[in-house]
Amino acid sequence: MLSKYVQQAHDFLAKTNTILTIVYSRTGKHFPQDKYPRDIYICTLQRGSRKYTFDFGQSYNCSGKWWRYGKYENGISSKKYSDFPYSDWNKNKNYSAPSAYDILSCLDGHFDYGDLDNFAKDFGYTKPSQAIRAFEACKKQADELKMLFNDDELVELSEIN
Repeated sequence: MLSKYVQQAHDFLAKTNTILTIVYSRTGKHFPQDKYPRDIYICTLQRGSRKYTFDFGQSYNCSGKWWRYGKYENGISSKKYSDFPYSDWNKNKNYSAPSAYDILSCLDGHFDYGDLDNFAKDFGYTKPSQAIRAFEACKKQADELKMLFNDDELVELSEIN
C-alpha cells in the first residue's frame, strides 16, 4: 500500500495525464554547497508533446548502493569494490531511487520574486553568483512547469507535501 504522500503524487500524474521518468545519471555533487557526493537522476515530465527535463539530487541517506565503512561521508558507490585484503564497503540499507513524491514535492511552479535582491535576502544568499544562479534556476523551473500545467494544476502540484 502506498503512503498518502506517494498516492498524492501518483494521483496528480494520472489526473494530469503526465508521465514521469526517472533515470540514474551519475554520482557527484549536485548542489554548490554539497560536501559529499550523492546520486543524481535525470527526470522528465512529459505531457503530450511537451517535456521538461531536469536533474534531481537524491538525499545523501538514500544515495549509493554501497557506503565505505558504513557511512556516506566516507564514500558512496553504485557497485561494491573489494579492497585487498579487506572489503571496506557496506550495503546501504536505505538505498533507493527517488519516488514520484520525492520529485514532485520539490517542484514549484509559482515564482513570485521579480527582484533578485529580495530573493537573495529571503533565502539567505550572501554571494551574488550563488543568488543569481539559484534565482535563474527557480525562474526557469517555474516557466517550464507553467508550460506543462495550468494555474489550477500548479496549485495542486504545490499541495503535494
